Amino acid sequence: MKNLVILSIVFFSLAVYVKADHGPRIQFIHNSADAAASVVDVWLDDNLLLDNFEFRTASPFIDAPGGEEFTISIKGPDSNSPDDPIWSEDYILASGETYILVAEGIVSPDGYDPATPFDIAVYNMGREEANASGDTDILVHHGSTDAPTIDVVEISVPYNTIVDDISYGEFQGYIEIPTTNLVLNLFEPVNGTFATYDAPLSDLGLDGEAITIVASGFLIPENNSNGEAFGLWVALADGGELLELPVIPQAPYGWFQLIHNSADAEAAIVDVWIDDALAYDNLPFRFATPMNGMPAGVEFTVSIAGPNSQNPDNPIWSNTYILEEDSQHIMLAEGIVSSSGYDPLIPFDVAVYDMGRVYSNMPENTDILVHHGSTDAPTVDIYEVGVGAGLIVDNLMYGDYAGYLELETQDYVLEIRDETGTSTLATYGVPLETFGLNGVALTVVASGFLDPTNNSNGPGFGLWVALPSGGPLVELPAQNTPETARVQVIHNSADEAAEVVDVWLDDQLLIDDFEFRTATPFIDAPAGEEFTIAIKGPESVNPDNPIWSQKYTLAADEKYILVANGIVSGTGYDPLEPFDIYVYDMAREESANAQNTDVLVFHGSTDASVVDIVETGIGAGTLVDNIAYSDFRGYLELPMDDYYLSIRDESGTVEVADFSAPLASLGLQGEALVVVASGFLSPDNNNGGEAFGLWIALPAGGSLIELMNVTSVEENLIEDRSVEIYPNPASELVNINFRLTKDSEVNVFIYDLLGRLEKSASFGAAQKAVNNRSLNISDLENGMYILSIQAGNSVVNSKIQISE
Repeated sequence: MKNLVILSIVFFSLAVYVKADHGPRIQFIHNSADAAASVVDVWLDDNLLLDNFEFRTASPFIDAPGGEEFTISIKGPDSNSPDDPIWSEDYILASGETYILVAEGIVSPDGYDPATPFDIAVYNMGREEANASGDTDILVHHGSTDAPTIDVVEISVPYNTIVDDISYGEFQGYIEIPTTNLVLNLFEPVNGTFATYDAPLSDLGLDGEAITIVASGFLIPENNSNGEAFGLWVALADGGELLELPVIPQAPYGWFQLIHNSADAEAAIVDVWIDDALAYDNLPFRFATPMNGMPAGVEFTVSIAGPNSQNPDNPIWSNTYILEEDSQHIMLAEGIVSSSGYDPLIPFDVAVYDMGRVYSNMPENTDILVHHGSTDAPTVDIYEVGVGAGLIVDNLMYGDYAGYLELETQDYVLEIRDETGTSTLATYGVPLETFGLNGVALTVVASGFLDPTNNSNGPGFGLWVALPSGGPLVELPAQNTPETARVQVIHNSADEAAEVVDVWLDDQLLIDDFEFRTATPFIDAPAGEEFTIAIKGPESVNPDNPIWSQKYTLAADEKYILVANGIVSGTGYDPLEPFDIYVYDMAREESANAQNTDVLVFHGSTDASVVDIVETGIGAGTLVDNIAYSDFRGYLELPMDDYYLSIRDESGTVEVADFSAPLASLGLQGEALVVVASGFLSPDNNNGGEAFGLWIALPAGGSLIELMNVTSVEENLIEDRSVEIYPNPASELVNINFRLTKDSEVNVFIYDLLGRLEKSASFGAAQKAVNNRSLNISDLENGMYILSIQAGNSVVNSKIQISE
């Protein structure tokens, strides 16, 4: 038995079928634009119900048989019986119900594209009058065979989108609207507005009426036997010829969608006013409007007020806009209204993205606009870890949009990480394929508070999706973040054959082209499960046949330092200490006391004997006693100062080398460092490799920082305690004072904290005296840097901050 839809056929007399006061009531509307069905006869069983029933006419509501089966048959005009009909169907109608039947579709075998078959669409909750005096109740039906899925947007009051995504054969109703004159835009999301109609409900005297508006005819008549053109037509409850709504010459429009994302309790529900009209009454948090059409090039004001407001005066926020023709804007209302109770107190505002979309650029994709709207969340990176897409959003700050990601419609897993990409804050599933979101453009919003306890116990952090059709935002499912440990890897193998390596974690390339004397930042690594670290030469494509590999299982929430050290080559080095990775399992990312610098010491020089480290600058004495190759010692929790380190044999009497460790000058207060003994005491016995030295690995990673060897065979040309840098912080120029012990060429280098060279300059020849030079640093971005002064083999490093 076919469910009743809407049929377009008009009853002019059906008195013979009146059964009872409580029988079903029906109205027929004839909306088949096929020329072969422009006039039809309608039979009910063996009785001619409608004789010569014409296209775009409707019957009044009439009584019909209830509770018993009957057959509706459609034939050509002037028929004598219901035999061999164009179409027929059996029905049983329920007593006490009201039905609207719309006849539509194509009878002819060719000449129409698409040739959607003739049928009767039935709506079983029809009305003969409006529910309330002063209203007009509107049932909308899409009956145009070649028209796409459309929205109907009222643009004069404005009621905004009143019909959302209605396709051929569908009803959407009833819309209960105060009787006034309306202007209706038909909006196709891919191509925008394609028609605008005047719907003068008040002028037509439709107060208290229930009407049906039917999309009728062909958008492209030339593809449909030059049939009747597309339009909107109105069927009244009394029947008769349908009334055509007049077309208004199409004006250019722009479009915007407003998404409520302010997690402040004082803004949990708001009113949205457009100029002096209440566009959205009591709009809740985490709710989106559909796309709203506004005349292009015309200034209008959006005001956001508290709930149940009577006018837009004294709003929480307002701003004036002018939209360009066919532009689509995404607008995020976010931030804090309250004057206290939230940390940080980021003021309420609306963030606008002016290149919005409703549909994806490719039908097989889902386009995702990402927005950071969580006031207490840091700058973040977003990694896709489900299909292995990796970093997809880099350094997204509060209030920013990342632009559309054009993704194949699959199910994804997103990790929200801090801006270094090393610490995971949360993990979410994104089930695009499961939810059938191909062809759609979405907005994904970071919403709520990472720390509700500092924000009036407001809603917690999450990722929420706004659909282009509007409505409540959809929460992405949080996934349990796998247990992790924190790991820093330091490359300290001085073997030339291992100068650059790739590091693999199971089948994933963890570190590409990892260079000698560089370090990773601390990164998350799997905990509680066994994995394999494999070392290969550069440009490797898989971890097979590695130089070295080892299995590990890390403990959750612990921190580790891993130092790659030793010799890969079979000859040329003495001694041939085999390559290995040495692990320290009580690592720190910052000092235990913010006033100190914590120093972990590692002996990584293959040809250096057991040594002591004695501090001789401030007289701290022996810091490390009898440390052998591959040993860790620490952490030394050192007060902030500049130190001198004497490397001595294990007896503590024979000096191997002395180094300057200017922790204070480098501004390393609060840091936790690794000092690595690196290179060869006897390069000639080790393939002419890098000479012995002490090098610092910072928690942020990057190139290791060399401590100055003050017992080099060459004279120390720079008195490091003479170096002065001012102003610090600096913005345009920085002055550098330094004393040379001998005439020399002087160069200066500026590195970022990852060891990348950002600027270099030559000071030329300088005299044995106090020298002063200036350096323009206005081309560098704000941040902390290492300024390195070099004269001959002498180096002095100092920290400098650059800010506006």
